[in-house]
Amino acid sequence: MDAQASIGVKPEKLNALTSLRFFAAGLVVLHHSFEHFHFGTGINALFPTYQAVSFFFVLSGFILTYVYRDFDSPGSVRRFFIARIARVWPLHCVTLLLILVGFSVWFSHMATGPGSLQSFWLPLVSNLFMVQSWIPALEFYYSFNAVSWSISTEFGLYLLFPLLLAGFRRNWLFKWVGAFVFTIAIVLLLHYLSTTTGIKNPMTIFGVICTNPLARTFEFTSGMVMAMFYDRIKHTYAPGRNAATLIELTALTAVLAGMSMNLFLQSAVVPYLGLPGKFWVDVGNTSVVFVAPFILVMALARGWISRVLSWPVFVFLGEISFSIYLLHQILLRAYSGYFEVQVMTPVWFSWGYYIVVVLLGSYLLWEVIEKPCRRLILNWGKGNGFSRIKSEVSAILTNRRVGISILVLLVLLTPFTRLKPVDPGIAIVNQTHARSLSANSIDGFKDIRFGTGFLLKGILVDGSENRSMKLVWESLETVRLKYRVAVHFLDQQGEIVSQADYYQSNRDDNRSKVRKHTFWIDDIDFSNVSENVRFIGLALFTESNMKLLPVSGGSRDWNNTRLIIPRVN
Repeated sequence: MDAQASIGVKPEKLNALTSLRFFAAGLVVLHHSFEHFHFGTGINALFPTYQAVSFFFVLSGFILTYVYRDFDSPGSVRRFFIARIARVWPLHCVTLLLILVGFSVWFSHMATGPGSLQSFWLPLVSNLFMVQSWIPALEFYYSFNAVSWSISTEFGLYLLFPLLLAGFRRNWLFKWVGAFVFTIAIVLLLHYLSTTTGIKNPMTIFGVICTNPLARTFEFTSGMVMAMFYDRIKHTYAPGRNAATLIELTALTAVLAGMSMNLFLQSAVVPYLGLPGKFWVDVGNTSVVFVAPFILVMALARGWISRVLSWPVFVFLGEISFSIYLLHQILLRAYSGYFEVQVMTPVWFSWGYYIVVVLLGSYLLWEVIEKPCRRLILNWGKGNGFSRIKSEVSAILTNRRVGISILVLLVLLTPFTRLKPVDPGIAIVNQTHARSLSANSIDGFKDIRFGTGFLLKGILVDGSENRSMKLVWESLETVRLKYRVAVHFLDQQGEIVSQADYYQSNRDDNRSKVRKHTFWIDDIDFSNVSENVRFIGLALFTESNMKLLPVSGGSRDWNNTRLIIPRVN
């Protein structure tokens, strides 16, 4: 909606769709912040809020088709690409810089340590060119500002758009069905490869199904189809206000119902399509059949819901939604690394504080980065470029709203300026990663409690060499990591052959603390243990009094205080 149509006429702005961008971004924020604040438990339990990203792909196809009617005029494709780059690249680069500077200590180790080319420099280059999501490897598509994978995916869809748009009003059905068949073919191919050639890594499969642009073409073309229908009926669709409101409400209810069926649909496809099919459903492809008509109905804007969404406050929030999307996870990482275990405020206060900072920061990025950079890129070459830069900088410096927002943001952040990053001494992962890993746990060893504070979500053994083990943990309450993990290598009779005990945290001050629902991974290497080892015993105890935590679940001994894990051969 922000770009000039190729025919030179700027189309009417669809305010309701602009506002919906804010609500979709809000669902993504709610999904990610839940891991830290556990606010919105009911919504996250009922709906896969992360599927809001799928909404963006459908909306993007709709808006681009609505704005760009054809590419027949000279230079129209070039102008399209310049407009798209101006829209997403400046803010993407600025947020990438924010995360590099804000977490410079951590990234400096990655940039200079062993394997830095693969873990830092190549992902950095792929981010700068917005192609990180095209590479189905976790260290690429979730690198740096992890949510920017969808920006890379959008960029890939932008490259495909001129080809998709060519003759679309004549061959839309062929392209739409073709996109669906193509994405299903990817799922089938991955399912075949995963069962015959040993491609078992769930994160590789996830990278192909979720983040690769080619796998999201069905959603994108669904939006394109709805834009075509919008053009056909926008002048003839004329229900009364109340009837239109009922249609809008029905469309919204259908979207929510489709999202709520996510787990059922996943379980339905797994027997036939395995993990690739599960991921294909989970990222939102089945919800498209409800999301696409919903976008069409809201674009027509005949009912009360779309009318409310056209209020200036919601349109403004929609305008800054791109900044909200790219900034929110950076602030979550700052909260986790700096504040979470040092400032123990009530959850509702912490979450509200966080949301206020996100909104203020997003407004500033929109006003200071998004809009000026977009204008500069679109108008570069028209007159004196440096004069334009000077003019934009001057406008920012004299903008009272920007000055007030900066002042308020500084006041809000001042109490935390003396805090230093906290390293809890564990390998923290996000909930999505933990869930993906634990899904491939050894059978019978999922969700095992140790005391009241710890849940062993899963155990993964290196299937190729059988020389290492991953333990996926979750804290069930805010707890201090003061325990020692006993790792006993046992022979057939249950006698201890050797031990590999370690502390929960590698900090030596015994003050490491994690909040409720923190996830982390422990790696256990048993490459040098005897071949006679048949079992591995696992227990948590305090060194001061040697008290063992009770274990609930799995095979146990020592009066239910030690978990017994078979050594997989």
